Amino acid sequence: MKIHDIIISNKKNKSLKIGGDFMVDKNKWLPTGIDKIRESFVFNAKKVLKSNIAYNIQYLQYLYMDINSSDSTTVLYRMRYKSFVITGMSIIEAVFMALLKDRKLIPLEEWKEVGNHKHQMIDDKTINVIIKRKKVSPFEKKIKFDEAITLIEKNNVLNLDKSSIVVIRKLQDLRNHLHLDKAEELCSSDYNCFNEKIYFIMKLVLYYILANENVSNDESYLDFLRPLKTDFDKYILQSK
Repeated sequence: MKIHDIIISNKKNKSLKIGGDFMVDKNKWLPTGIDKIRESFVFNAKKVLKSNIAYNIQYLQYLYMDINSSDSTTVLYRMRYKSFVITGMSIIEAVFMALLKDRKLIPLEEWKEVGNHKHQMIDDKTINVIIKRKKVSPFEKKIKFDEAITLIEKNNVLNLDKSSIVVIRKLQDLRNHLHLDKAEELCSSDYNCFNEKIYFIMKLVLYYILANENVSNDESYLDFLRPLKTDFDKYILQSK
């Protein structure tokens, strides 16, 4: 299944009702409660991890409200899009890790490094000598986000097709803009990389993953991520 196969809303979000108990009006802003979000997760994970995911979803609700209810410069809009992408990908990374751990899909490590020595050779070449010993009880290998994406795809945990994985990897690369020295050319500056289309795609990916039955049993608080048909036509169909 492709990410853009999700159900699309035809309704315009005039009141900025985000879902659950999240509501925006002229006088008050209330995000969805942390307990509601946390208790919707169906995967097994420590409470602290589920809480961190919930805190960041609540923060995305705030960013969504801010983007849609305040006037600002183009630069500041794009900085909000950047924050949305960086936070969104952190959520996806945490969810992927939790799913892999819950299903015992993280490779086990049976060898532990106990020494690492550099030796200078006569011809000025340096070699590393790594000393390892076998562990009696195998332990989970520490994996990076890139490896987690590969395992999620390989084991078909969320029914993501190859084109969806490509999109996720592109968003993963954008998350590296957390480091301001990453860009080498003006065309890869934050201003040029984080636009309305990227913001839309990030919402689309988040909705597909968080609304998946293997992740959550309640998608009422995810309405702010559900794409409008007009946006879908504009950013997906017209780009084909």
